[in-house]
Amino acid sequence: MSASFPQFQIRERQVAASTNLDAFQWLTEKPPEGSVVWAHHQTQGRGQTGNTWQAMPGQNLTFSLILYPTFLANDQLFYLSKLTSTVLRNVLRTHLPTHDIEIKWPNDMLVNRQKIAGILIENQFEGARLKGTVIGIGLNVNQQVFPGELESKATSMALNSGWSYELRTLLMEILHEFGKAYDALKNQRFASLDRAYFDGLYGYQEKVPLVIDGKLGDYMVIGVNKAGQLAVEVEGKIRYVNMKEVAWKL
Repeated sequence: MSASFPQFQIRERQVAASTNLDAFQWLTEKPPEGSVVWAHHQTQGRGQTGNTWQAMPGQNLTFSLILYPTFLANDQLFYLSKLTSTVLRNVLRTHLPTHDIEIKWPNDMLVNRQKIAGILIENQFEGARLKGTVIGIGLNVNQQVFPGELESKATSMALNSGWSYELRTLLMEILHEFGKAYDALKNQRFASLDRAYFDGLYGYQEKVPLVIDGKLGDYMVIGVNKAGQLAVEVEGKIRYVNMKEVAWKL
């Protein structure tokens, strides 16, 4: 493990309602930075803005990481999203080197335009000061079948590689990579993180189909601002949109 997390702990659960909720409860005890709640089955997994995260029991990784990134200013907190998505992209590229792996703003990972992972980052404040952060990650690993409409929209590492993965080994690989990247963030290497993030961002500097204001069109993705809003060129002007103001058409 990287020097970022020398004394981290893992709380492994067979079943948990939500690893993020468990992690927030644990946060009150001030566990070592890098500590993880890992559940083999999540019954009430959550995504962004109240969405749910569905995963077959025992086949995927669902875990939450506890951090204390108090070195970041409040207007730098989206770097945690950039960090997490680039770490996942790097790990996925190691295992799926011939596949197209992209970051779909604001919180999904794609393999060949199908969703393979989701991220939920929640911060705890004391007044205006950041006290702690919980990063929830759901990664489709060994699942072979996805129900309903997910069949065409979701995928897994096993479906793309033909291999089966040992979940604990994969979790430790992700934590190791996260630790190294977190060290770089602590050392204020924002420019290199920006480059890595935009290198993997779906639609960056190209026109892609989006629904904005209820209208489907091809819009140029310009980037992401400090607040984490997506910058899109609309009718010759740059517009900053939040998650509920735009829909992706993959």
